Formats: sequence, C-alpha cells, structure tokens
Amino acid sequence: MDEIFYEIFSNLPRQGPGDIMLTIKALNIIKKKTTIENILDIGCGTGFQTIALALNFDGKILAVDNYQPFLDELSDQAYEMGIGNKITTKCLDIRNLEIPESEYDVIWSEGSIFVTGFEKGLNDWKKFLKPGGFMVISEANWFKENPPAELQKFWTNEYPAMMTIDKNIQLIEKCGYKIIDQFPLSSNGWVNNYYYPLERNVFKARKKYKSNTKALEIVETIQNEIDMFKKHSDYYGYMFYIIQK
Repeated sequence: MDEIFYEIFSNLPRQGPGDIMLTIKALNIIKKKTTIENILDIGCGTGFQTIALALNFDGKILAVDNYQPFLDELSDQAYEMGIGNKITTKCLDIRNLEIPESEYDVIWSEGSIFVTGFEKGLNDWKKFLKPGGFMVISEANWFKENPPAELQKFWTNEYPAMMTIDKNIQLIEKCGYKIIDQFPLSSNGWVNNYYYPLERNVFKARKKYKSNTKALEIVETIQNEIDMFKKHSDYYGYMFYIIQK
C-alpha cells in the first residue's frame, strides 16, 4: 500500500506542515552566528524548504529522501529556477544515512526526525555535523496536558513518542546540544500550507479507491489526522528547535 500513500502525498507543495517565513527565520538566526558553506536537508520531500534555503544562502545543499520521485520533482524545480547547481539529491534511508561524517555546517529536518525517533535522530545525525555545527528541527509536541480522549488515542497510535516542549528540550540537552532558539509553527503552516492541499488529494483518492478497503483505510487515517488538528490544534503542534553541537 506504499504506492497509495505516496500517490496521496504527491503533487503537493510540501509533504508536512511548515512555513517558508519560519524556514528563513531559522536560517537567518544561524547566519548571524556563522558562515554556512553547506546544509544537509534530511527528509526533504519535494523540497519546498530546500528551495527556500538555496535562495537565501550562498552554499550547497545535499537533500536526501527515501522516495526518488520526490527528489526528481525537487531537482526539476531547482533547475527551472536556476539554482540546480546548488542542490544535490540522494535517495537514502534517513534511518541509516551513509554519507561523510563531520561534513556539514547545518542539518535541516522539517517534520522528518519522527521517522528515526527524536532521541535517535539527535544522536545518530550529530556525527554528520562539523564541530560547533547547527541543527534545525521541527518536531510535534504536546502544548497542553490532559488532551481529549480521541486525540490521545489518535497520537498514541500514530506517534506515541510525542512529548511536551519541556521534555524535548531536556532530551536535546541530554544529547549534548545547546538550545539556540525555539518557536512554534503557526496554524497557517498546518492548514493553508499543508492540510488544504492534502485534503484535496484525500478526496480524489477516496473516489478513486472506493472499492479498495485497504486503500480506504490509508485515506481515512490521513483524513482523521486532518480532522484532529481542526478540532484540537490548541493541544499540539510543531516547534522549531535551533540547536548547536
């Protein structure tokens, strides 16, 4: 059923919540502290944030994802915009990256570190940073305690490791990083930039696979995630963490 999942997430501006203004904000915070020669973008998808980064600093980007069609779309767009020479793509499993160590000034991960697990990603990816290098992560967090039962049940099934902001900060420091800055992703980054386009694809898939029970299970799981955010966005969301090795 992977092909159904990727079909639903194709032809979207991005494959997860995000906001180009916050991407640039995070980049500018780091630019004030160091010269950035290169960035490793982990779990880049079709590269909405990758393009934004390439347009706002002078170095090179290695963009990795585990789905080649997403990388092809990113490369095509980059060359159409005249920045193809700044972005190299590689199709890799982000849970087992085989790339040079101590190589990158910045690691960028918008909404992808959950694939490895927050703590494992922090520990595993550290070796790819130069001494004193930076990491920018957007990660799901609980904003409030005692969420409604249906919301708790949903995230227990989908991402049981999701923690509060305070616990994430404690974990970041435990893994040997310094917190430079942190800020939340606005609801616009979820709804307008991600869920509205995604819901159109969900609608099409529901009609296309109306007789396919397994496909419809995937469709309804995605729809349920969208509905949960519409009802309960005050209880959870993404935080950007800017941290230093």
